[in-house]
Formats: sequence, structure tokens, C-alpha cells
Amino acid sequence: TKTIPEAIAEFRRVGATIKKAADIDRVFVAAAKRRQARAEEYEKQGRFKSAGEQYFIAQLFWATARWPIFETNKALLDMEEHMNHCFAKYIQNANHPIERVEVKFGNKAMPAYLHLPHKPAAGEKFPCVLYIDGMDGCKEMMVSAHGDPHLERGIAVLAIDGPGQGECCTIPIPVTPRNHGDAAVAAVDFLASRPEIDA
Repeated sequence: TKTIPEAIAEFRRVGATIKKAADIDRVFVAAAKRRQARAEEYEKQGRFKSAGEQYFIAQLFWATARWPIFETNKALLDMEEHMNHCFAKYIQNANHPIERVEVKFGNKAMPAYLHLPHKPAAGEKFPCVLYIDGMDGCKEMMVSAHGDPHLERGIAVLAIDGPGQGECCTIPIPVTPRNHGDAAVAAVDFLASRPEIDA
């Protein structure tokens, strides 16, 4: 697909219009709305593969738009709702199975996406890699619609918002000096409970 080169080109065009930090959310929301509208039009036309690609790009823009907002407010929650909607639409037409899951973390849960290389055969188990991004990243940006080197090699991927990342900011699950290690342990425990993952 041309999804990633197309997304990169638009990220550059959109980024070039930003003159100050206060522009970031406004400019990326506008870009996200354009892509989401294109995805919805393709969907109406029955062009589901193209729609899925556009939903993937739209959710990247929604995720980027929320990045500079540090306090939970209605605008941020609306962006997350659009981002999750677009990612759910992308999942429907993705070229590999993806499941939104929650990893128990104390009395809360960290949102994550479990990506499988393919639908498992009866009794099949996959090795799995845990993706926890940097503090400016989120689970939506870690596995590309264009292809992932682990999935291509038959390895599952759990992409997670760890403490202080992505949706954990609004849950809230803030970062502390040690809880990313705790988050990794919780994620491994979660994976050990999944029948399609080789513990």
C-alpha cells in the first residue's frame, strides 16, 4: 500500500504550516477531519481497503493532535474518541488480526492493541514482542499499516500505552520513576494468559 509514504508526505505538509506550539492541535485536527471524511466516502462507495488506509492515517492525525494537550479536557477526550473510532474502522480492513485489549494495572487498566501475524490455526501459538513507545508516543503509532518486521516473521506484537503515554494520560495512569517496569510485568502476565501466545 501507499499508506505510510502518503501519511509521511501529509505530516510534512501539515507540519510546515505550524508556526507555534498552540497551532499543533488545531492544524492536526483539521487534517484528521479531512482524512476521516475521505475514509467515510470510500466506505460509502464500498472501497473498504482504501477506506481502511484512510482511517489509519486519520487516527495518526487524531493521535498527533492530542499530543500537546497536558490537561484532560473535552477537546482532548473528543480527539481520543475520534482516534479510537478511526482505529476500530481500520481494524475491520487490516491485513492481519488486531484486537483492542486492556492490561490490568492495579485497580485500572492500560489500553493496548494485540496484533497477530495471521488468524491462528487450532492450537497454534505465536511468540510475542512487547512494544512500549517513548513518552511522546502511543500504541496507535507503533505498528504500521504498511507492514511490521515482527508480524512479517510470524511474531505477534502487543503495542501498549504505558504509564503517562497516550490514553493512560486521561485514565489517568501517570508515570512514576519505576512504574514502566511494573507495566512491562503486567503486560507479560497478560500475554501469558492468552491462548494464542507462547508464554
